[in-house]
Amino acid sequence: MKRRAFFLWTVWLMLLPLLQGCGTSSGGLAVRELNRLNVVLASGVDYDEQKKQFVITIQSLKPAKEKNKPSSPDAVYTATASGNTVMEAARNLRAFTSGTLIWFHSKVIVLGKDVLKDNHLREVIDFFARNRENRYSSWVLIAQNSAKEIITSQAGSEVAIADELLGIISNQAEYAQSATLMLRDMMNSYTSPSRTFVTSIVRKTSQGKKSFIEIRGGAVVKNGVYETDLAPEELRSLRWIRKITDVEPGSVVSIPLHKETTGDEAKTAVELRIQKRKQHVEIRNDVPRVSIELQISATLMESDTEFNLKDPKTQEKLKKELDMFVQQNIQQLLTKMQKEKKTDVFAFDQLIHRQHKEYWRTHKKEWDRIYPEIPVTVTIVWNNLRYGMITQLERSGAD
Repeated sequence: MKRRAFFLWTVWLMLLPLLQGCGTSSGGLAVRELNRLNVVLASGVDYDEQKKQFVITIQSLKPAKEKNKPSSPDAVYTATASGNTVMEAARNLRAFTSGTLIWFHSKVIVLGKDVLKDNHLREVIDFFARNRENRYSSWVLIAQNSAKEIITSQAGSEVAIADELLGIISNQAEYAQSATLMLRDMMNSYTSPSRTFVTSIVRKTSQGKKSFIEIRGGAVVKNGVYETDLAPEELRSLRWIRKITDVEPGSVVSIPLHKETTGDEAKTAVELRIQKRKQHVEIRNDVPRVSIELQISATLMESDTEFNLKDPKTQEKLKKELDMFVQQNIQQLLTKMQKEKKTDVFAFDQLIHRQHKEYWRTHKKEWDRIYPEIPVTVTIVWNNLRYGMITQLERSGAD
């Protein structure tokens, strides 16, 4: 009898936590039933300078009531709330939503430009990092204007703007002019000496009467503060120098080759891919010197030239033009970020820390003085140059 009573009491104690709060407004299982959930798909954070408050805008989705039935546009809606802290603003969202907000499926975070002032970004990252429902794999974008403008935009080809943003981000595997970071990468940037990161810019643009969302170019953030924009071509050059994201996309560039008959400039489109990059630091006279070797492969995508691409001289000419193009673009970016902005987007500080630890320990406090004066040498090594299925189209009027 005592054993049976002991067994019943044990089972009761095990079930008690599950029953606690069941069917109450304070928590438990009943209040998180499917028809009471609002699944947050994307969130945006702005900062109101006048009111000195954070503003959170979310797009959420009510799950379909019927199985295998797609969500309708009516099930997708947005809500905005403000607060003295990011957490307070997030809590105040409950005043505008009837269901329970679930953040597990939120994959996109958009930050307004006003957040990138006066170190507000630190508080925003702290909020998303501490919230157990947020994913560290969420993509982080910088809005050209406000995050609210992006989150409340109407999607062009998808039901939800969050799906639209995710689709565009996934295309960066074939598009070297954007580089969207994940939340975990942005958090890790705070541990680097320069505390600098680059992520993509999202903007709302229009063509005629139709507006759409575009992710293109990048924003440089240093110490939590917006530093400068990178044009798509500059971001492409940065991708050549260092690996920013897990994806290493190919970049299509246009090279001029003059026609033989008319002398007119002909465009040749080539896709460049960095197969491997080697970075080395040498210390001379107490000054670090960085050498970068880029192993490149290229594929001819389109050509308006009259040259015979089987001719080794033509191949060398094309390689020489590509070499000059890459070198010029990289040097322009180095001049801007080293000499003008004095911002280490190239992660040279981390490179020196890895290869010359003793030098870094001794000189890290002088980094702002040392970085702009570092000589950088870029060498290009060609792995291969592919010409596609044909070597050259026949000239018009040829026999």
